[in-house]
Amino acid sequence: MRNNLVFSLILITSAAFAQNVKVLQDFETDADLKIWEFKKKSAVLSDKNVTHGKKSLQISANEYMVSFRFEKNWSAYDALEIDIFNTGKDPVAGSLLIGDADFMKKNSYWNRHNGTFTLKPGANTLSLPVNGLFRGEAGSRGHDLKTNIDPAQIARLDIGFQTKEESVNLFMDYVRLVKESRPDGILAFDFGPESQSIFPGFAAITWNTVHGKNGAAAGLRHPKWGPNAARDDTFPTRLFQDAVQMQDDEFIATVPNGNYSVWLVFSDLGYWGGEQAFFRKRWIESDGKQVWSEDRGEAGPTDYLYRFEKVEPMPGDSIWDLYMKPLVEPKRFEVEVADGTLNLRFRADGWNACRVAGLVLYPLTKKAESEKWLAEVEAKNRSEFEKRAVYMGKPKQAFGIIGFPSLEDEILPDGEPGPAEGKLARTGARGQRLSYTFAVRPKKDQEGEVRVSVTDLTGPAGSIPAANIETRYVHYATHRGYNDIAYTIQPESLRKLPGSLRMQANVTRQFWLTVKVPADAKPGTYSGQITLSAWLDEKKIPISLEVLDLSLDEPDFRMGFYGTHIPSQFSKEQRTEAMRKLFMLIKDYGMNCLSGGPNIPFSGFDADGKPKLDFAACDEYFRIARECGFTKEFVSYGGPAMIQGLHDGYKVGNTGREWEKKTGKPLGELLKIVWGAVKEHAEKENWPPVLYGMTDEPRVIEHAKAELELMKIYREAVPFVRIGGSYSVHWKDDPFENVVQEIFKTLTWSALNLHTQTDVDKAKEFGRELWIYNQGRSRFSFGAYQWAESRKGVRGRLQWHLLCLHGCQFFDLDGREPDTAMINWGRDEIIPTIHFARAREGADDLRFAVTLWNLAQKKKDSPEAQAALAWLEDVNQKIGVQVRERPAGFMDDETFRNTCIQHIKKLQGK
Repeated sequence: MRNNLVFSLILITSAAFAQNVKVLQDFETDADLKIWEFKKKSAVLSDKNVTHGKKSLQISANEYMVSFRFEKNWSAYDALEIDIFNTGKDPVAGSLLIGDADFMKKNSYWNRHNGTFTLKPGANTLSLPVNGLFRGEAGSRGHDLKTNIDPAQIARLDIGFQTKEESVNLFMDYVRLVKESRPDGILAFDFGPESQSIFPGFAAITWNTVHGKNGAAAGLRHPKWGPNAARDDTFPTRLFQDAVQMQDDEFIATVPNGNYSVWLVFSDLGYWGGEQAFFRKRWIESDGKQVWSEDRGEAGPTDYLYRFEKVEPMPGDSIWDLYMKPLVEPKRFEVEVADGTLNLRFRADGWNACRVAGLVLYPLTKKAESEKWLAEVEAKNRSEFEKRAVYMGKPKQAFGIIGFPSLEDEILPDGEPGPAEGKLARTGARGQRLSYTFAVRPKKDQEGEVRVSVTDLTGPAGSIPAANIETRYVHYATHRGYNDIAYTIQPESLRKLPGSLRMQANVTRQFWLTVKVPADAKPGTYSGQITLSAWLDEKKIPISLEVLDLSLDEPDFRMGFYGTHIPSQFSKEQRTEAMRKLFMLIKDYGMNCLSGGPNIPFSGFDADGKPKLDFAACDEYFRIARECGFTKEFVSYGGPAMIQGLHDGYKVGNTGREWEKKTGKPLGELLKIVWGAVKEHAEKENWPPVLYGMTDEPRVIEHAKAELELMKIYREAVPFVRIGGSYSVHWKDDPFENVVQEIFKTLTWSALNLHTQTDVDKAKEFGRELWIYNQGRSRFSFGAYQWAESRKGVRGRLQWHLLCLHGCQFFDLDGREPDTAMINWGRDEIIPTIHFARAREGADDLRFAVTLWNLAQKKKDSPEAQAALAWLEDVNQKIGVQVRERPAGFMDDETFRNTCIQHIKKLQGK
């Protein structure tokens, strides 16, 4: 879990907002410096980049500032604002730590507010909302103290900066608290959870703000079902990032009679996957009459999947105009109030369709000034987003027209196409898929359409038909980090080539070809040509493939990705076909392990005491997976084949206690009955083995103890259920870590992110399987690294995520965190990403090492075998435990594979 941005970089210039400002520091005297402790000792007063008074604070762009003497009470204001000027050419990363009086009493990472920001080159205004400062991280709040930071009792403020440009300075000035208000007559409401950050000039509406209760002149007719009806998505702005689910509910406001204009914004993306708006039609009624409606057509429920599929951002494009403007477009309509009460009822034909983020209401008699204010609200939100969504790319001087990069090189739209000298020549095995890549960067007078064609690959042993060669281009997408929505534009998906592709001047375009070697291909070298036609005078590029006299061995090491869920908006027929296509694609891309899928609903016991379990979805899932070649262990992370409804996730919880009370049996006995039935059914239907995840990165000791309790019941009652989990363990004497160590000893397998030789040794000591997860998605991490980890005793590896999707599939600046997907659901096909293709190459690097190892073991007394085994062990030693990035001086991926091939040829006597 990662922390997300909770404050914004905005610059307020409008006079329509009445503004109350309290200046805290303007750095005019040395007394201002004494408020802070500067770890780099770089702080001096300056007369440069002054925004208030006559002086500013100059610091290095790697300074870290701490204050225990800052203003304590922020509660009467909307935001704390600071002007900061970045003198560098690149953005500067920033971090925040904010603690209150309660944090000082119970000091821990999870009890303070942790945030990040980005400063673009030039002038910035850091605006930190006073309310809504959660403890811990945006995606992992309330582990210990449940309340937000108390703005009336601020006790500590840290501001840190980080850049690689050592000589860059920052200038800070005009530190102030700001309160804003709206013009009279306008009603403006910010919908969200009780802990939300409220947009300046707006009033809060949350899940339990009831009209008429406690004097509320505006609110809901009834309170919602609970706090989860209101959510903070952390994206994109303070006004639009939080919402209340209003579907089938009513908003009421007491207002004078008359005609009113309504301005309303829905939040349709959500925070987690599955929180998108799934509807075809939605509408709003007032006094029983429809006043606004929207119809997205039959594909409406899948809008989040396909919207922006054809959009490709380039450096200099407006991300707001490309993506955000259509997502937060205000809904406008007019209503008449005749009884002193405005009521708006929200309706839809699908789930999550009416999450209201913001609502403004004004009388038509005040249209001119109200529309001016609304225009400024919209401009402020755009500005707030654009100051957060800073482009982090660095254009490179680009040369040449055609380049030959490696498969791992990052080819950027504003970067070089790769070395001008190179060739497309590789060596592979029967039945293998091999990728080739080249890039093109037209100069100003070379724009135009291009067609790419490939001939058959022919040789003395026959031919590999052109139909076996898949040609795609690399489509660019925005890419963010975990702590912010500052972004770059990077290569992302591998798209089918249309009949022709438009080439833009000074924009680099990468092409990706994959050859499927026939399983019966005869050994030898096959050659052909790639032609770029209707441009460059039909430039021809040679391509060749040497086929070895062998097929690759399958490793005993398990590898794959979390998540194989099919979008629930697909029809039953679509889902079955999509599942088959997805499993075949995963298999074709070299993976041998699946994770994620349907679970087993449990609804109690029948009259004979037998558990009522629904196996239908799991039966179909495992049947299709088996048909696609997946027969080894599955890893259940949320699915497949977990029992739903027997206990509360990773702990006994209220559900487990209720079943104990209803049946009069302890949970352990219930586990024997229910899991015994699952075991019997699985054996009958020939299910593959399943490793069940029973923990996921416990954060605090209370959670860890609750999970350990359930694990021990499982181990004693149903030892045949292979329970494990994904986390990290540290072997030190600490109350929390001691519990996690017990978890490691209790589970039958553990998937560790951070891991050391100690973990490897402990797994052997306690007889536990060691897996790893989230080790990177590069070719190296799936290739040579996995070879080294397998030699050290690691059983398998999973990576996040096959389709990590929090908001719109083809927009990465939304939702909880980056969509680190390996595939995308396209309208016409499942679209692989370049990362997936690199992972496949790495998986085959591993297969070459395994094939070499097995061949050498059969001939281990020969000098060739001894040399091969010594080289493989040297690779293992050079790549230490958890060295997931290529060590300095270690060979590149193609050299690793080719060296395996050289040893294989020697063992074959060639």
